[in-house]
Amino acid sequence: DGAGSFELHDADVGFMVTGTTLRGTSSMDITIDPLDVSSFALSALTLSYENVTDIRCNVNKEPVKECLDALSIVKTEEYKLLLQDLISSLLSRLNRPISKFFRRGLLSHASGSVGAALL
Repeated sequence: DGAGSFELHDADVGFMVTGTTLRGTSSMDITIDPLDVSSFALSALTLSYENVTDIRCNVNKEPVKECLDALSIVKTEEYKLLLQDLISSLLSRLNRPISKFFRRGLLSHASGSVGAALL
């Protein structure tokens, strides 16, 4: 059936992603009087990168072809989309803590004028 497995002891497995850019769109509600920040939300996340290099899968410093073949998936557009979905999912869990961070930061700078606080 073509299925199989092998153990990787003393393995060096990895790859390098170069030229990465992660862009996202976010929104939040800012109230001027009284000064408040709420409803922070990340959305429309886009991940791009130029290339995947230095794909390695070595056991005892010798390359393992089957492992290298499997790792070649990291060069595909499908992998890039799955990675983007994973990062988006993880960042969405940060919406509430990031909202609190912005709120604390903005409110802690509110000792001056409202205009200065918004800068």
